[in-house]
This record gives sequence, C-alpha cells and structure tokens, in this order.
Amino acid sequence: MIIPEFIQYYGYTVEQAMSEYAKTFYSLVNDMYRLKARDALMVAQGVAIGMGNEQALKSLEKQERGLSGFIREVKLVRKLRK
Repeated sequence: MIIPEFIQYYGYTVEQAMSEYAKTFYSLVNDMYRLKARDALMVAQGVAIGMGNEQALKSLEKQERGLSGFIREVKLVRKLRK
C-alpha cells in the first residue's frame, strides 16, 4: 500500500519510485505520513474539541511525530525500565 500512496502524494511514476534509493524512499514515506497526520490532526482538533474525543487526537499526534517520535518514545521507555 505504500507505493500507491507514495506515487499519488509525490507524483512519481512506478519506475521512479522503484529506482529511488531505499533511504530516500523511506524518508519521504515517513514525511508523507507525518504531513498527512498533521493535516488530519488539524481537522480533527476542530471537530473533536466539541465532541471530547481525546483518544483519536492522541493517536494522530503520535503519527504526526513520525518515526523519530516513535524512536524517542522507545528510548524513553527503555530508560525508565532501567
């Protein structure tokens, strides 16, 4: 599912996406998901504030932080367990 989303979001062709370096490709995918989550979060905040749906907002906030945010959380949990 990543390739079709990537092609649609960035306007690549299948050949261009497949010939991209893995590091670049996955960095762009990470940024794509972060930007999509940020946009969804902005819309959801406007809707959810009146509805009190905090769980959905927290999930979108985690997605917005992307892979680096996930890695930071794992490091924090590991540090707290020691």
